[in-house]
Order: sequence, then structure tokens, then C-alpha cells
Amino acid sequence: MLSNIREVVGQKPWRAIGAWLLTCYLVGLVVIGGGSVFAAIQASFDPSFPAEWQMVIMSPLWSVPAGLGTAAMTALPVWAAVSILRATRWPRPLCEVVLGLILAVLLLQLADLVLSISDPELDVQPVGLPIWVYMFFGAVGAAAGWTYWRLAGRPGRVDDPMAGAITARGLD
Repeated sequence: MLSNIREVVGQKPWRAIGAWLLTCYLVGLVVIGGGSVFAAIQASFDPSFPAEWQMVIMSPLWSVPAGLGTAAMTALPVWAAVSILRATRWPRPLCEVVLGLILAVLLLQLADLVLSISDPELDVQPVGLPIWVYMFFGAVGAAAGWTYWRLAGRPGRVDDPMAGAITARGLD
């Protein structure tokens, strides 16, 4: 029974879960911290905007709920997509990077759709974010996939139980 569970969640589930939660926090930090720095720099050039540098200072704290929200939204989609991609034998770092990119863009599109539906003045039409926003979130998602792969211990190929026997007999 325990071996079947490890086949589904991996050999080190707590390490994978911890790496995933830390990656979600770092995604929140990049998005909130980057947006805060951008707003503070813009405020320094335009006197009509208040200079909000305390946003930059508080971004590590605000990234905690953002990371938990990211973790809540990505829990099932990531598990299902990783299971599918691993079943098709995609190489590990490529699997995480592509999955992070695709999931970030899809979640941004979903958020755009939800926000447009919740605003009655928009007549249920998506807002249509600029392409640079999708490119930014796609890059953050790809970087998050790579970061997860690094934090989870850069798992290599699946161990073949016969590989040791083959090399021990000198047949390799």
C-alpha cells in the first residue's frame, strides 16, 4: 500500500510539497515586489503619484497570502498536469518549465475573465490584457517551474533496478 502511494506522490513527498510551497511564495514575491518597485519608480518621475516605497518594504510580508493563494489555485492543476507529462516521459526540467509557463498564462486568462464578469460595466467581455503582461507572467511561470525543479533536489532519471546487475556483470 505504501509503495503505491509513493508511486503517485514521489519518493520524497514532503520535500516536493515544501519546494512547491516555497516556489509559490517566491512567485508572489516576484509579482508583488516587482509591481511595487515598478510603481515606486513611476511615482518618483510623476509628482501626481505618491511615492509608495513602503509597498516595496512590505512585499515580503504580502507575498505570504499571495503564495498561499497561488498554492490553492495550482494544487490540483499542477498535480494532474505533472502526472500526465511524466506519464508521457517528458524530461524533468523541461516538464516543469513548460508546465509553469502554460499554467501561469492560463491562470492569468482565468483571472481576466473572472474580473470582467464581476464588473457589470464591461458587459461580460474580457478586458484583454496587453501581451507584455502575458509574457511577464509566462516568464514568471517558467522561472517558477525551473525553481521548483531546483528546490525539489533536481531529481534525475528514474532508477532502473536492473542497471546495477548489468554493470556488476560487466555487460554495460
